[in-house]
Amino acid sequence: MASNESVVVVVDGAMLPAAAADRVRALSPRIELIEHFSPDALKRAHVVFTEQGRFDPVSVPCLKWVQTESASITHLMDTKLASSNIPVANAGGALSANVAELAFGLLLALTRRLNDCHRIQAKGRWPQAAEHRALYGDHSYGKTLGILGYGSIGRQVARIASGLGMQILAYNRAGRRTKAKGFSLPNSGDPEGDFPAWWCGLGRIDEMLPRCDVVVLCLPLTAETHHLVGAAALQSLPNHAYLIDVGRGGVLDLHALCDCLHAGRLAGAALDVYEQEPLPAEHPLWRAPNVLLSPHIGAGTKSRNDFVARVLVENLSRFLDGRPLVNLVDFKQGY
Repeated sequence: MASNESVVVVVDGAMLPAAAADRVRALSPRIELIEHFSPDALKRAHVVFTEQGRFDPVSVPCLKWVQTESASITHLMDTKLASSNIPVANAGGALSANVAELAFGLLLALTRRLNDCHRIQAKGRWPQAAEHRALYGDHSYGKTLGILGYGSIGRQVARIASGLGMQILAYNRAGRRTKAKGFSLPNSGDPEGDFPAWWCGLGRIDEMLPRCDVVVLCLPLTAETHHLVGAAALQSLPNHAYLIDVGRGGVLDLHALCDCLHAGRLAGAALDVYEQEPLPAEHPLWRAPNVLLSPHIGAGTKSRNDFVARVLVENLSRFLDGRPLVNLVDFKQGY
């Protein structure tokens, strides 16, 4: 595009807070932001900020690239956008701190018996001596944390875990220390890959899991990762281990997890993501022991949309300057 040409940005179902819209417009007088989606607006769009990506790129003749409002692209895989040659950037890194916070909220709720504390609170009385001792849970300091998936969420999990004095093991595709890629919030994550004491890659998950006191799943869902954590992987964990899943539903085999919990082969598990959402009312996971379930709220804080808009602003700034975009996805790999 010519350096003096207008850049038309169209919002397609995504939530763009007023303050974020102001930041978009402040980038350059060349920016024309259209917040009310219409077919006529699409015909003029150079950039589309989208939620579902259900438009046909053929109907957007000026389109240069697309920014999604989520880190996952699973919902885009069957769209015409996915089969086009239009560059698509996701919101990876914008919400990683939110998700990592929930991972530790879930973990601490399990290890420190916070649900049991709340049940006693509801009775309006101080616990008796035996009840009080039963509330003594597990500490985090000095424990070994295995992180499956060392992307932006995994790196923020490692940052928090390091502050708690935990030893960190990391699983990624490369099986070695790597630097962070893509968008990240200031003072977040593990840019250089410094936190893990040990790394492993594809085919070596069985070497990591027996060493872990806690495992946090942060993996994307791909053909390689589907049910990666199944019966064999779960049985390789120590009986005192805790499992937290904040990545993508489908990586963890939920029926294998239920069997494991009922058999007492895990100290506890907490999940925020599920292979089928909403989780069916008849699913046995609802009634499994020592499990804590949250309804896929990992990214969901009151500031979620503002964080996502930061990636849009960053990529628009790069586009205006002729620099490479961040967070470009690969639909063949699934992330």
